[in-house]
Amino acid sequence: MDYRKEFAAMLDRTAPMLALAPMQDVTDLPFWVLMTRFGGADIYFTEYFRVYATSVLERNILKSITENPTGRPVIAQMIGNDVPSLVRTARELQQYPVAAIDLNLGCPAPVVYRKCAGGGLLREPDGVDAILGALRDSIQISFTVKTRIGFDSPDVFRKIIADFCQTFPRSPDCPRTNG
Repeated sequence: MDYRKEFAAMLDRTAPMLALAPMQDVTDLPFWVLMTRFGGADIYFTEYFRVYATSVLERNILKSITENPTGRPVIAQMIGNDVPSLVRTARELQQYPVAAIDLNLGCPAPVVYRKCAGGGLLREPDGVDAILGALRDSIQISFTVKTRIGFDSPDVFRKIIADFCQTFPRSPDCPRTNG
């Protein structure tokens, strides 16, 4: 099954798509099996792969990809702030049957945001821009971003959206003209 083509077709249709959003240490492989028994989702996001200089793909999360019991596309989610490590991990993940790579800019857990990862990265819009640019250049499949509208306030969101539109100019949510 070509999950990448299936995901692209889902994005082209007008019908709603049901996605199983990730929750660390909850939406694991056994949970996916349970969800599938009750009809399942159209697409599944993995728990996040923690990415840092010496990280390796976590086997228990990788099993959700390699043993995917759902028959539906899987999006591999990463969390981290080290650009070379994120690029390395994105390249590794593309060797597996994933429909897309996702960057987590939304996790609000203090243990995560204190490390300037997940939602904590929103405090560093220039860092987000550097990460997005590097990942866009290294990811050859669909690339998604899970985000919040800001860290302490939504004020930074205009800058983040502008960075998204610079990185992903073909997005339907980006203005077609300047100004």
